[in-house]
Amino acid sequence: MTSTPSHLPGRYFSLLLSSLEAQGVDTPRLLQPAGIEPACIDSRNGKLKLAQVHAFLEAAHEMTGRTDLG
Repeated sequence: MTSTPSHLPGRYFSLLLSSLEAQGVDTPRLLQPAGIEPACIDSRNGKLKLAQVHAFLEAAHEMTGRTDLG
């Protein structure tokens, strides 16, 4: 039986964050509601709580209007 992870590597979201930034999204503003420090995304050892991941994706959806996020 497998358990649900409590954290995900921050680097998993690096490419998405870079893509959103290239599209003109204010990425520091995007990370703020989720309580994510930019260094966590860039760090090889950075970890995000599942609640942070959810908040990040919700903020990305709200800021971009993209239906594939959130």
